[in-house]
Amino acid sequence: MALQVFLPDNLNLEKLLEDNPPTFKYKIDNFKYIVGTLIKLKVQFKDYQKEEYIPLNAQILQDKIREYNLYLNYLVNNGVLEVANDGWYIVGKKSRCYKLSEHYQTKEISSVDITRKSLIKKSNEDKEKQKQSLLGYTYLTRWFNPALQINYRHADGYLLNKVIKEKGELGFKKAWNRYQYAILSVRMLDNGDYNLFVDDTANRFHSNITNLRKDLRAFVTYSGEKILEIDLKNSQPFFSTILLDPSFYEEREDTFTLYSLSKDIYQRIQPNIPTILSLLPQFPSFMLVKSHDRDAIGDLELYCTLVDKGKLYEYFNRHYREATGILLDLKNSADKRTLKEGLFYCMYAHNKAFGEERGTFKRVFMKLFPTVHRIFSLLRRIQYKDISAILQSIESHIMLRRVALRISQDHPEVPLFTIHDCIATTYSGKDIVYQSIKEQCHNLIGLEPSLDVVKW
Repeated sequence: MALQVFLPDNLNLEKLLEDNPPTFKYKIDNFKYIVGTLIKLKVQFKDYQKEEYIPLNAQILQDKIREYNLYLNYLVNNGVLEVANDGWYIVGKKSRCYKLSEHYQTKEISSVDITRKSLIKKSNEDKEKQKQSLLGYTYLTRWFNPALQINYRHADGYLLNKVIKEKGELGFKKAWNRYQYAILSVRMLDNGDYNLFVDDTANRFHSNITNLRKDLRAFVTYSGEKILEIDLKNSQPFFSTILLDPSFYEEREDTFTLYSLSKDIYQRIQPNIPTILSLLPQFPSFMLVKSHDRDAIGDLELYCTLVDKGKLYEYFNRHYREATGILLDLKNSADKRTLKEGLFYCMYAHNKAFGEERGTFKRVFMKLFPTVHRIFSLLRRIQYKDISAILQSIESHIMLRRVALRISQDHPEVPLFTIHDCIATTYSGKDIVYQSIKEQCHNLIGLEPSLDVVKW
């Protein structure tokens, strides 16, 4: 059985290899696999579709192709791929980033077969790992069936219209390139080619829906019914209040703790836990919430109160203006995104990351919430990505293992499509999903979440 990968129609590897023979012993399927992997990543992860260069993990490639570097260098030297300007990587931390050269970005992308047995074997092993990761998640996977439909013709027409609109801003090649990757994700869903797995970093459930561009969700239906999503607003700040609860750091597996979510992360940050606990009051974080932010005493109470009242962005924006003279319009999507990314930078960026452009956001945050900043810094001290993994683990536990699982038990007729911090369903299931998110968040966190109902 052959392995299918996506390649640009104008990439004739046979002729390229004949005209420019490699100086090493090679297999043509290895070239196909590397180029196909780059395209596959863009198709499967929508965040990559707007990125010019995307990372290729050396360890994963080496597992498939022992001398992968020789193949990559050949593809770069012969104008098939381009490597990002920095061209550097850190083992286990940063991968080199690549893109297709412009010559191969203007043609359609089609599937081709790979017949090399070792690559097929490795691919089958990967599929088996994905299958194993889904054990216990049938209440989510069962909705990926022929009743899940996407209107390919309408989605294609919409995307082609986007190309026309975007070519003036981006240039035709970039606009067309985005179209190619987006329509491939539509094609995969239309063909029932489901890519489902639970990652081992934060136990997030990934699917064709999570990887579909937001503007393409409008073309998706289930059993002919339109779909809407219940979106947990400002989810990361909301979940971050758990990090201010001393009970979260108890070494217990029978309750909702960091230890129960990830023993690896717990063991990594364990040396810093006594310091974290010394900064926290000895009661649950929801008790820090006041009726109004002006009643807050200390930055822990202020932070939790602002999050609870949905005023964190507004408050942060006001003080950012005082520090910089720049007022971001929160009704403007671009400005709101800038502020949101700036706040995420405060939460997730490396402890030493102050010199970069967004370092101003971090300095403002540290001044407003010194204790919160100190706790976040302690969680980032060993590995700075730990804090994002913790928050994603909290999110997946609540949305998958609590909300979605409970709904499937009590209301097995309600379709469920999780998209990390939100859950999509048909119109008839809206009230059930809405209420369940409210209840489970309150049970675990002690705060009422703010929810949005967004029609696809």
